Amino acid sequence: MFNAFGVVWVVLLFGPFLQVVDMLLPGDPWLDTEQARLVAIPTHIAAFHTIFNVLNTAVMLPLIGPLERVARGLVPASESDKDGRALQYISTPLMATPELAITAARSEVERMAAIVSRMLHDVRDGLTLDPKALPETIARIVEDENTTDFLELEINAFLAALTHGTLSTASNREAISLLSMINDLERMGDHCEKLARILGRKTATDAMFTTDGDAELQAMAAKAIEVVDAMKALISNAGADPIPAARRREEELDALRSEYRQAHVERLTRGDCTPSAGILFSDMLTSFEKLGDHAFNVVEATVGLK
Repeated sequence: MFNAFGVVWVVLLFGPFLQVVDMLLPGDPWLDTEQARLVAIPTHIAAFHTIFNVLNTAVMLPLIGPLERVARGLVPASESDKDGRALQYISTPLMATPELAITAARSEVERMAAIVSRMLHDVRDGLTLDPKALPETIARIVEDENTTDFLELEINAFLAALTHGTLSTASNREAISLLSMINDLERMGDHCEKLARILGRKTATDAMFTTDGDAELQAMAAKAIEVVDAMKALISNAGADPIPAARRREEELDALRSEYRQAHVERLTRGDCTPSAGILFSDMLTSFEKLGDHAFNVVEATVGLK
């Protein structure tokens, strides 16, 4: 559409357009001389193309929005596009420039991390939701987990093909690190789905956590979100040495898990918590802690340690 629209307006103004080109450049391309054939005609043709491209871009810039809407109307979205699972940055099985392909793959990994972060925020919100509103949140988390599964498969296949191509040594190492990241991110999605399904079972069985138990789970969720969101930011900008801070955050999450597990055992001993609710509580603590482990693995991969 860009090219077609450009041709239409330049054809309508072809005469004046040629006059502008002739005024800007020396030499007369209309003469039947060797000078015209060897110099004037080639330079005027080159100037014609350059001026046309610059002007066409300037004319079309304000029309980017309408052009996009028309293009989307002419090319309907596939089913994978509609459910959000299509790759957004990787456009071909093997892109022409390997280094650009790595950049596109990293963008897909960043997108995958953003989905995992969104799932975890939904889990945190689900801890305090009205039971009637919980099924919609669980369904959204499950759908996001299906998306992470799809992205892991597609990005994995893309990167595996790249590593068998003509990548530089540095790009090959980065591709391997990205492969490690998507493996951990997919597992993080699994744990978010597990947490959502536990919340569903808790509601279905009327299992009740104590007030202290509810507060502890919310604190675990908040700390896990801190760990995961920090990890997400490091995928595109790892900085000088992100490992010490990432290890501290992960150890803080581990410490909370140990503290809350001990408190949970004490509640069970006193009879403040039922065994069925206690199992769900313990499973949730474990999944939150595992999210921290996998997030730390991703941070290690950002600096090539995975």
